[in-house]
Amino acid sequence: MADPVRALLDAAPFAARSRRIRLLGFDVEVRSDVAEVVELAELLWAPLLDDGPADHVFTVTVVPPAPRSLPEWRLHLDGLLVVASPIPAVVVTHLLWEANRRALEHTPGRALLHAAAVARGDRAAILVGPQETGKSTLAAALVGRYGLGYLTDEAVAIDPATGSVAAYPKYLSLGSAVGELLPELEPLTDPRLVALLGDLTVVPAGTLGAGRLAPPTRVGAVVLPTYVPDAPTEVEVLGPAAALHAVAQHAYHVGRDGDLVMDALAAVVAAVPCVRVRGADLDAACAVVLDLLGGDA
Repeated sequence: MADPVRALLDAAPFAARSRRIRLLGFDVEVRSDVAEVVELAELLWAPLLDDGPADHVFTVTVVPPAPRSLPEWRLHLDGLLVVASPIPAVVVTHLLWEANRRALEHTPGRALLHAAAVARGDRAAILVGPQETGKSTLAAALVGRYGLGYLTDEAVAIDPATGSVAAYPKYLSLGSAVGELLPELEPLTDPRLVALLGDLTVVPAGTLGAGRLAPPTRVGAVVLPTYVPDAPTEVEVLGPAAALHAVAQHAYHVGRDGDLVMDALAAVVAAVPCVRVRGADLDAACAVVLDLLGGDA
């Protein structure tokens, strides 16, 4: 960020500003005219907060309405407009999406996957797949119901030198039925903050309980889950070539960092068990992961 822009942001009279948020390689501060926006940001990213200076600044501001119009909410990053809308939830959920995107863009030297990850002892399971396949729900069940450690729910960063998954304990983004499916969890319910999220249901990582946030952990298993309504649980063991093909489809920056990404993923799938799990039984899927990591359901 250019110094004059930072000076202008520092001089602006925001109602509230967050502590620094460490999003993998991207560190940012959130400032807003609306104190609840900053309160929400600090709640959702609580394990990632510290008191150092941030390189980047998100601002959420509200422009007073013109006659016969609504107030306009605006999201800027380092003084540049990202999105504007009269609907607060559009702007706030875009803030969350943009923050995660920037984290992925600013974390070089890692193999990055659209995946969740949990840990048991010194072994992590990465749960790989596209949206709506159940990987975040599976991760949430393994942490909330079976006591595994939480690493991340949608952005896995693997260190090629060590094969370890970075700790990125952002909030879990889950379906609206999470309370019925996983009563062990505590989705955000504060109406002041829920109103800023629209249809998004989230579980702050800080509510998972003491000792549930795992440190960087070496990959010990790769699981590709697919939720299939009313279907029995099926497990398919994948060889290294098939596993690499399946996992690489969910890698980021293959065009930019192709050799690094593919070499790191090839090393992982050659060294650990890799399986597909299909079905509707969440506990049965958890039992598969626990077995791969050496635990009992």
